[in-house]
Amino acid sequence: MVSSLAAQLLQQASVNSEVLNSQSRRRHYAYSFLFSEQEAGQHDLDSIYGLGHNGYVALSALDPSITKSGDVLFSEAARSLDRTVIPFKEATELKTNIARFLRRISRHFLLNPTGKIIEWLVRRFRINEFDVDEVISAFLPFHDSSHFSRMLSILNIQPNTPWAFLLRFKKAGVQVSRSSITSQMVKDSDLARLVTSVLPSAIEENNLYPALVNFNTSVTVEYIMQLTRIDEGLLAFTLPAITSSLVLRGNKEAMLGSFVILGSLSRKVQLKPKVIEAVTTVMINALSQVEEHQLLAALIAF
Repeated sequence: MVSSLAAQLLQQASVNSEVLNSQSRRRHYAYSFLFSEQEAGQHDLDSIYGLGHNGYVALSALDPSITKSGDVLFSEAARSLDRTVIPFKEATELKTNIARFLRRISRHFLLNPTGKIIEWLVRRFRINEFDVDEVISAFLPFHDSSHFSRMLSILNIQPNTPWAFLLRFKKAGVQVSRSSITSQMVKDSDLARLVTSVLPSAIEENNLYPALVNFNTSVTVEYIMQLTRIDEGLLAFTLPAITSSLVLRGNKEAMLGSFVILGSLSRKVQLKPKVIEAVTTVMINALSQVEEHQLLAALIAF
């Protein structure tokens, strides 16, 4: 898909480059991840591309896996691409590729090269406007960092979305606390579904990392403990998310995190016998990945 997308972008770029370059010279850049509004206006598109490309090269050396979805975003064709005028199919493929790339670089969010990469994605692809869901989902594990606050400050979050609760943190310019996330999850099941889906999505893409595992464990436990009622609808999306890491091989911390979450869940709701049997079977099958006493403690708690 990426090679096909690259060819399509090259074709579109050749059509739009003259218009886009003219617009670039005239545009006032109000949004920047790295610079103030005044500083951003002093850097043209070519200089931001050079900055972003340097960051991409540095991060690629550290993590070559990012090139699978990243190369097309830092290609020559991408320099002259306006995503607002390309056909729907290409725009959809581009959005999918950007989302995949954001998830892949999310583990490196706090590194300097990543900041340079994000600057290019903001300037060229306007991810702060068109990929708000994807940006927040990718970097939410770092919600209490200054980097996330900086990202939040330029995101075009709409008031009628699950992320609208973040607007008050954007306005105040303060870091987002875990308790604010979990409290809003209790009020909004759509947000709860989004947040609890971050880890399963990472598992599907083989993209787990410690900060994500720790975030998932702490947020999910706190969320469950705040609930006054857990119904079938809630279990329908939380249980698969919780148990997704139990079938993993080679990520002990993720499995132990699921044990902790399941223990919290069992204290809040009486699960059906068939559900208990299915979950305990999966837990027992994970014995080769954890210590026997850890599994035993988890089974007793569950």
